[in-house]
Amino acid sequence: MSDFYLVWLVAGVCVAVIAYLLRSAWSRRWVRAKDIYWRGVIVVAGLAGLAGAYVWDLGTKRSVDVPAGVAESPLLSKDE
Repeated sequence: MSDFYLVWLVAGVCVAVIAYLLRSAWSRRWVRAKDIYWRGVIVVAGLAGLAGAYVWDLGTKRSVDVPAGVAESPLLSKDE
């Protein structure tokens, strides 16, 4: 579960940096910190990071312990 929070944090920071760079490119100069509405950037970055972390968490495989005897003789059909 800690990987989920790490991915959320990294994705959120990446979105915030991209938002800052896009704002700077749009105004054609480096934007000062007070020129950006940081509450909105943090909310959007947090939601985008959460979506990325959720997709990443769904895509990761989890290991499951299989009891002995199940893997050796699976019952695929009841035809005998």
